[in-house]
Amino acid sequence: MQNKLTLNEVTALIELVNKARAQANFPTLHNSPEEQQLNELFGTDHTLAVYGTLAPGRQNYHIVEPLGGEWTDGLIEGTLQETGWGATQGYPAFRPAAGGPIVQIKVLKSNALPEGWRPVDEFEGPDYQRILVPVFYVQDLNSTNQQLKLYTVANLYAARDR
Repeated sequence: MQNKLTLNEVTALIELVNKARAQANFPTLHNSPEEQQLNELFGTDHTLAVYGTLAPGRQNYHIVEPLGGEWTDGLIEGTLQETGWGATQGYPAFRPAAGGPIVQIKVLKSNALPEGWRPVDEFEGPDYQRILVPVFYVQDLNSTNQQLKLYTVANLYAARDR
């Protein structure tokens, strides 16, 4: 079913969901048809992308470690900026930007995530908001003329717009 949507269509759905989440300020409810569609296609309720301290072996991995699951590698487009509580400790926050710089990430798929979102949301705090992002397959980043291929759509904690 995932193959029936183009990247542009997936991106448009993601933008609608992220806008609704920002307005609701409570991303754990999946009221919109767009969010439900992305969850059915990609299992977004069970998928978290991390770019910093929540990754395996990093300082705050203990926050997500109890969720178990499987970790894989991925790529996202955007920038890391010196904002949010992590910036004071040397950890920039992510801001999505389609066509922007490539950021390597870790992707967690876990059946425990639907019940585990609230503690992770609380840990991240008000400086970060949980958004959806397209995640691309890891490939040879030095190759020319290679188009990124969509791997999944995942939740990610990004810098909150103020």
